[in-house]
Amino acid sequence: MEPLVVVLPAYNAEPTLAKVAKDLRRNLPGAWIIGVDDGSTDGSRQLLRTVTDETIEFDKNRGKGAALRAGFDAALKKGAAAVLTIDSDGQHDAAFAPAIIGALDRADFIMRAARAGFTTANVPISTIYGSPSYFREFRDAWLVIKVLWRHRAGIFHR
Repeated sequence: MEPLVVVLPAYNAEPTLAKVAKDLRRNLPGAWIIGVDDGSTDGSRQLLRTVTDETIEFDKNRGKGAALRAGFDAALKKGAAAVLTIDSDGQHDAAFAPAIIGALDRADFIMRAARAGFTTANVPISTIYGSPSYFREFRDAWLVIKVLWRHRAGIFHR
């Protein structure tokens, strides 16, 4: 699905960021990677500048929802046909990215689409534990849903 954009939000993810970006490049060659530094205080910002195609930088931590919103806005301006997000903490294996993108060819997107009778797909993804995650399960899931809802017009009209 071209053009494919990957949004890579980062907050103090310097130890894992380079590997995640390298794995994305290996598994999704040709994808445009937009890194979003969410006010990191470690070396994440400088690292994002070297491992992504485009970097959005926040001076202060604004949260994952704001980072995703900025990344989606940039992806839509880039004319993305598909957008994949992956956390920079290394918790999800980028080897599953092609399967997720492939599922878009046979499924329609978001809860509203499913309720309207469109086909959805589930792609199992392994989780890699080790580095601490800044994801707060319920609060951040709600923020992600809000971002997707706000961008529904752009998503459904592409």
